Amino acid sequence: MSKKTATTPRLNGRIDKLISFANFQAMYVEQLNDREKLLIVPMRESYENIHTNSKATKPLQYLLITQNDKGQIRRSDIMLFYPKDATLKVLPKNSFHDFFYFEQVSVDGTMAMLSLDERFRYEMKFEEGEKVSFKNWQTKDDDLTVSRTGSNCTYWYLVTTYYENNVIVNQTWEYIGETCVNPCSEGSNCETVDYLPEGEGGGGEPSIPVAVAVSRNFLVYAYHQGFENWDIVSFHNISGFRDDDQPANNTITSINYVVTGGTDYNPAQCYESTSSCHKVYQNVGTVVGNSPSTATATSNNIVTYPNRDNDVRVCNKSFIWQAETVFQ
Repeated sequence: MSKKTATTPRLNGRIDKLISFANFQAMYVEQLNDREKLLIVPMRESYENIHTNSKATKPLQYLLITQNDKGQIRRSDIMLFYPKDATLKVLPKNSFHDFFYFEQVSVDGTMAMLSLDERFRYEMKFEEGEKVSFKNWQTKDDDLTVSRTGSNCTYWYLVTTYYENNVIVNQTWEYIGETCVNPCSEGSNCETVDYLPEGEGGGGEPSIPVAVAVSRNFLVYAYHQGFENWDIVSFHNISGFRDDDQPANNTITSINYVVTGGTDYNPAQCYESTSSCHKVYQNVGTVVGNSPSTATATSNNIVTYPNRDNDVRVCNKSFIWQAETVFQ
């Protein structure tokens, strides 16, 4: 006999509701990477879920369907975007590609990811195209599993990480609630029930993490004036494990620096016949590191113009990838 969870009827009901409000006629596609694409389905303005029905300002809402190069649907999610400009009705082209690939969005606002059963997964806030904060659910190592009479409980926190110039400057932990599992004795006629924090769903069998490796890059410096038109871009490979059902369980195991390049990049490039346009580029070191939840890279570079006295530009930038988004 198949095992049922307490959330199956609720999940089915929410999916039926989601489909009924999805505007499939307005669906469009954005390439996610070289093997997957996103089918983006705008939701009708009348659609509401447990995260939006009490909000004065409604977000832009989308059903995201990830399809691989064989045409198979790998996963589906709900994405909400709360624009700073309340008059914004449509996201710019490639906003989702830029969000998942670069963790950037060209308009100010907040991206919030939900599961199909409306469970909050994470959110990322953007200002002037750069991320300024990231929120997700986490547990603390010292209270990951706490025994109670007849129950095992996990204590959950809403963790907010703040960034300036893509560098972490602060982090706060807010206790939200607990997940408790009451084990059923063998042979008894009972079900396992999850007691989750308000607003969360629950139940279901855990998915098996899949080993993944992705290539990511970020813009270190750009100069597009006069006859000069060049970028400095840092390229990296990131490896880890992806949990399709619970992105909060994604894990980064390593990050490796590959190369520094860019548009019209050349270590010695002349853009015009005059010698004043000559530049020499030098990457003086790229530092990488990772934790289970993040991968970081700092690219350090110097650009000089030998024919210009004292014209030296130091081009340094750091970038942080979140495990929950980088393996989408």
